[in-house]
Amino acid sequence: HICHKNICPTEKGKCPILDLGENKIDNAERIALGKDGREIPILKTVLPIKLGDEEVLIESFVDLTKQKQMEEELKRAYKESEELLNAAADGIRIVNKDFTVRALNSTMAELAGVDEKKSIGMKCHEMFGSDVCGTNECSMARVLREGKPIHTQSVRRRVNGEKVPCLHVATPLKDVDGNIIGIIEDFRDITEQKQLEEEIRRQRDEVEHSRRELQRYIDNLLTFNARLNLDGIVEIVNKTAIEAIDVNPEMVIGRHLADTPWYSYDVELQDRIRGYIGRAVRGEKILVEEKMKVKEDFRVYQISIKPVLNEEGDIEYLIAEGRDISNLKAIEEKIREEEERLRDFLENINDLVQIVDPDGRFIYVNNEWLKTLGYTREEIEHMTVFDIIREDCRSHCMQVFERLLRGESISKVETVFIAKDGREIYVEGRMNARFENGKFVSTRGIYRNVSERKRFEEELMKLKKRFEDVAFSSNDFIWEVDVNGRYTFVTGKTEEILGYTSDELIGKTLFDLMPEDEAERISKIFLEEIIPERKPIVDLENWNLTKDGRKICFLTNGVPIFDENDNFLGYRGVDKDITHWKKLEQSLRENEERHRTVLRSMGVLIFLIDGEDRFKDVYCGPGFPLYRKPEEFIGRRIDEVMPPSVSGPYLQYSLKVRETGETHSFEYPLEINGESRWFEAILDLYEDGESVIARIRDITEKKMMEHVVKEKEELFRTISDFAYDAIIMIDDNGCITYWNKAAERIFGYTRDEILGRNLHEILAPLHLYETFENAFTLFRETGDGIAIGKTLEMPFIKKDGTESVGELSISSVKIKDKWHTIGIVRDIRERKKMEEELKEKVEELENFHKVAVDRELRMIELKKEINELCEKYGEKPRYNLNVEG
Repeated sequence: HICHKNICPTEKGKCPILDLGENKIDNAERIALGKDGREIPILKTVLPIKLGDEEVLIESFVDLTKQKQMEEELKRAYKESEELLNAAADGIRIVNKDFTVRALNSTMAELAGVDEKKSIGMKCHEMFGSDVCGTNECSMARVLREGKPIHTQSVRRRVNGEKVPCLHVATPLKDVDGNIIGIIEDFRDITEQKQLEEEIRRQRDEVEHSRRELQRYIDNLLTFNARLNLDGIVEIVNKTAIEAIDVNPEMVIGRHLADTPWYSYDVELQDRIRGYIGRAVRGEKILVEEKMKVKEDFRVYQISIKPVLNEEGDIEYLIAEGRDISNLKAIEEKIREEEERLRDFLENINDLVQIVDPDGRFIYVNNEWLKTLGYTREEIEHMTVFDIIREDCRSHCMQVFERLLRGESISKVETVFIAKDGREIYVEGRMNARFENGKFVSTRGIYRNVSERKRFEEELMKLKKRFEDVAFSSNDFIWEVDVNGRYTFVTGKTEEILGYTSDELIGKTLFDLMPEDEAERISKIFLEEIIPERKPIVDLENWNLTKDGRKICFLTNGVPIFDENDNFLGYRGVDKDITHWKKLEQSLRENEERHRTVLRSMGVLIFLIDGEDRFKDVYCGPGFPLYRKPEEFIGRRIDEVMPPSVSGPYLQYSLKVRETGETHSFEYPLEINGESRWFEAILDLYEDGESVIARIRDITEKKMMEHVVKEKEELFRTISDFAYDAIIMIDDNGCITYWNKAAERIFGYTRDEILGRNLHEILAPLHLYETFENAFTLFRETGDGIAIGKTLEMPFIKKDGTESVGELSISSVKIKDKWHTIGIVRDIRERKKMEEELKEKVEELENFHKVAVDRELRMIELKKEINELCEKYGEKPRYNLNVEG
C-alpha cells in the first residue's frame, strides 16, 4: 500500500519524506491517523537505506499518547495544587535547618511585628518565638528529629513582647531525594493566603522544573528500532540503538535479538525476550517494560515487538522497538509524591476543606471537616452539600454558587453548617470553581470554624444590653472620663441628680461641677495620690453644684481604664448622692453640741488598782455584765482574779501608765455566763501617783457592728461595678426574668426559686394586688404608668411572709416590641427604723433636758444608748463618756 493512505500526517505539506533535512533523518512530533480515524500523537523517524540497488526509506513511529496523557495529568495536578493552595486560609513561614527564616508572608510579618524583608535571615525564635524555643520540645527541633509534621498549640511573642496564641503546624520540607532541607510552619490567623501562595510558588517551580526535565528528555528521546526475521535474527538496526551500547552494527546484525549486547548480560532477561518474540511470531503485539543495562547504567525501557504483515496477510517480519521511559517513570513518581504531599497538607490543616461536583455531591472532604460535622466518609457518599447547610442560608449559598459559575473567586463566604448531631457550625472561608475545557466541574472551599467567636459576640451583645439597661435604670451617676478628667460617657439619673442632660455633661471636667475650693481640694488628691500610681478611687466624698446652684455631696468610686497595650485612658466609676446622709450627720452633730454641757460621761464599771496591782475599789453600774461579783475583786491581784489573756494586758498597760503618766487603752474579749463579750479598758494614773484607775465599757455590740460593717465593706468592694440595690426585670406577662444577689437578700427568694414566676403574685400585698395588676395592664400597652420614672416607697411581702417596705425606682424598656420593666428596690427598713428610733430618742432627750438636774443617771443611760445606736449604724459615738463630772 502507498504509505500516505494509512498514516498521512494531518499537517499537510510536512511529510517527512519531503523534508528529510541534511542529516537524512526527521525526529519530529506528528499526528498520525488510525484506521478508525483516531488522531495519534507520534514521534516519527525516517532513515534512508539501500536494499540491493534500490533506495528505500525506513519510517519509525513512536506512540506518544501515554506521554501526552501524562503531560496533561501533570498540568492538571499542577493547576489543582495551585488553586487549592491559593484558597488556603492559614499563614506560613519557611525556616532553614539552621533555624533562620527563609521566607514569610506579609501577614506573618504583621503578626510578628517585623519588617517583612528585614526579617529574612533572622532566627525564627527572634521574630515569633515561644517559651519552648531552644528546648527539646521545640517544634522545629522535633521535626528535624522525627521527620514528620508536628501539631502544637503555643503562645508566640511578637518583637514588641506582645503575646499571641497560635495553632502551629511544623512540617518537614524535603528535596526530590527525600532529604529534609527545611521546615514549613503554619500559624492559625496569620495570612494563610500569603503562605499558600508561597507554597504554590514553590510547587510551581518544582513542577516547572519537572516539566522542563521531562521536555528535555522528550526532546532527546530516540527509540531503539530493529527489524527481525521470524527466527528473531536482527536484520536491520538504527543508529540510536547502536550508539546506546557503543558497538559496531556487525556485532548485532545477524544475531538473535536475545543474544545481542542489549540483553546478553542477563540470562533470565534473554529468556523473556525469546518468549516475547515467539508470541509476536504467532501474531501477538507485545508491549512490556524491562530494566535494561545501557552504558553501565540500568534504565527502564518500554519494549514493543509487533508483527508486520505482507499483502497476503501473512507475517513477513517483526519490528522490535525500545523506548527509554526511565524519566517518565520518575515523573510518575514525582506526581504521586506531589499528590501525596498535597493530600497530607490538606488532611493536617485545621480548616474545613470540601470539593463538590455540579450536582452538590461531595468529591472530597478532609479529616477536619469530618471531625467537626461528625460524619463518616461512607455517610457523605449519599449526601449533598445542601444537606449540611442551614435552611435559611441556602438561598445565599445559591447566589454564591451562581457567582462561581461566572468564574468569580469568593474571598469571604459566611454560612452555617448543620452537624450530624444537630449542632450549628458557623463558618467563614474562601471558594472558587474548577473548569476543564471551559466546562464547570467542581467547587472548592476552605472554611474556618468560627462558632466560638460567633457565640462570644452574641454573649457580648447580651451583656452590653444588660449593662445598658442596668445603667439607665440606676439611681446613681455612672461616668467615664479621659486622662484630662473630661466626661466621655455619662448615664443614670444625671438630669434628676444634677439638672444637666448627658449631652451637657460630655466635654466638661468633673472639677467644673465643684465649688472652687472643693475643686482645688479634689484635684490635689487626684494629681498627688490617685493618678500618678493609677490607684482606684475608693469612697471619695466630694461636693458638687447642681445646675440650679444647689450643693450636693457625692460618694465617688472608680477604677482606671487601660487599652490593650496597657496605656492609661482615664477612669470609669459611679457617683452616689449621699447629701441626705450628710445632712443627717450634721443634725446629729448639732444635737450632740446642744447636750454636751449636760452629758459628761457614761462610765459604768470602774476599777481602782494600787501600786501592787491589787484591786482597791470597784464601782459597777446597773446591768453591767461582770466576770465576778464586786466583792470578789477587792484586795486581790489582777492575775488572781482574771484569766491570763486579760490579766496580762492589764498588768502591761498599768505599768506603762505609771511610767509615763499617759492614758492607755485596750480591748479584750471575756466569756461571761457562757457568752463571749468584748470590753474596752481606759487606764489613767490616779491622783496619788501610784494607783491606776480603769474605766471599762461594754463594746460587744460595737464589735458586732464593726464585724457587720466590715462584711458590708467587703461586699461593696466585691460588687463595686454593680448596683448594690435589688435589680429585678419582668417581661410583658409580669414574670421575673432577672433577679440579682441583692434581690435574694432583700426578698428571701433565690434566683432559682423566683425566675419565671409572676412578680405581683409573689411580692405584692394582698390589698394592693388588684391595683398593681390594673396598672400593669396599662403599662403593657403603652410602656408608661404613674410609677415609671419615679422613686416611690412601696410595701412588699418577703418569703417568710412578713411585710416590709422598700424604695422602688421603675423604668421601662422595649424588647422585641414588648414592654419590659426594670425595677431597682432599695431596702429602707433599717433607715425607717433608725429615723424612728432617733426621733424617739431626741424627743426623749428634749423632755429630759427640762429635768436634767435631778435625773442625771437617766441621762447617762440615754447617752449610752445613743452612742450604741450610732455605733450600730456605722456612726462615730456622739458623746464622750470617759470624762468624770
